[in-house]
Amino acid sequence: MKLYRTLSAAALLLAAVHTHSWAQTATTTEGKKVTAEQASYALGTMVGRSIEETLKGAPGGKNLDKAIILKSITEYFSGNSQLSPEDAGNQLNSYFETAQKAEAEARKAEGEKFLAENAKKKGVKVTESGLQYKILVEGKGIKPTVEDTVQVHYRGRLIDGTEFDSSYSHGEPIKFSPLQVIPGWTEGLCLLRKGTKAELYIPASLAYGDRGAGNKIPPHSVLIFEIEMLDVIKGEPIPVSDISKVDDKGAAPKADSKEAKATSKTKLKKK
Repeated sequence: MKLYRTLSAAALLLAAVHTHSWAQTATTTEGKKVTAEQASYALGTMVGRSIEETLKGAPGGKNLDKAIILKSITEYFSGNSQLSPEDAGNQLNSYFETAQKAEAEARKAEGEKFLAENAKKKGVKVTESGLQYKILVEGKGIKPTVEDTVQVHYRGRLIDGTEFDSSYSHGEPIKFSPLQVIPGWTEGLCLLRKGTKAELYIPASLAYGDRGAGNKIPPHSVLIFEIEMLDVIKGEPIPVSDISKVDDKGAAPKADSKEAKATSKTKLKKK
């Protein structure tokens, strides 16, 4: 499906959602008649809002000129559009694809720079896989293995400080098997004793790579997790069928178990 059509569908969906929300929350007077002129203005408002919201999440969207967008809409309605819908779609596809690649490359470079500088900081250790971690409070309990179940509190953020998830905001810690999460978590969790509080600095290659995750984690993102290892339950892995329950509570989405096993045994690099 062309990006042009995707964006058009998104704009229409947003318009429908916003209109429905407006209808539910606005104060109305029973029997009040809305004129065609008022409805026309209202439609323009909602379409404008939808376009704005759509562009906020589009690669390179912040660089688009709203005045030119308005000019193009006016010319389209007057029958003087300079582009056919097909040509417009092709131009949008080309622009957004180029912008997306540029943003991804910039994010990748920023992540590599962050990890290189972070590795030199006091207390930060680096494993052979590239995972970085720092013990904030050393616990005295046992360390988990991939065969166990752990209970943790966590807070996840991007390197710019944007928080994308937190068990604290969910109101309770989560319990899961180290094999049910991204490779960086699988490896990192097995380094932490019960009672430990630590930070994990996870390269994109041990997280979501060039795919990203939803709208909150862009492609090539380095992830930072603050983790409290609250409990280690030996030999009690959560059944695979229960993975969805863990995800629903906010755990980092599961990774392929083969990848996780491959990163579970690590050695520290000499610094």
